[in-house]
Amino acid sequence: MGKKKDEEEQRRHMQQEKFIDIELITPEGERKWLSEYVGHSKFLFIDFWASWCGPCIADIPKIKQVYEKYKDKGLEVLSISMDYSNKSWTIAMDKAVSYTHLRAHE
Repeated sequence: MGKKKDEEEQRRHMQQEKFIDIELITPEGERKWLSEYVGHSKFLFIDFWASWCGPCIADIPKIKQVYEKYKDKGLEVLSISMDYSNKSWTIAMDKAVSYTHLRAHE
């Protein structure tokens, strides 16, 4: 198989992959499931990050810019923080308020 055929096969396989439905927490403390977001938009970008991760914080303006550019074309961004501290998460989250923010840890 050629490189292009391999890439097409890999892409087709990835589209059929299932995801693990994880429980998440909203900024207001409400419990949500990943499945409440998957499949409800044309494109879903999931960003796993943490307030202590410098490169993650540096990417926030770029993600926000892409979201603003493509949200009318069906792009949704789901920002999932790996922070344990609600305070750290809230401070960092304020930099990118235009899309959905959730936290993986209570």
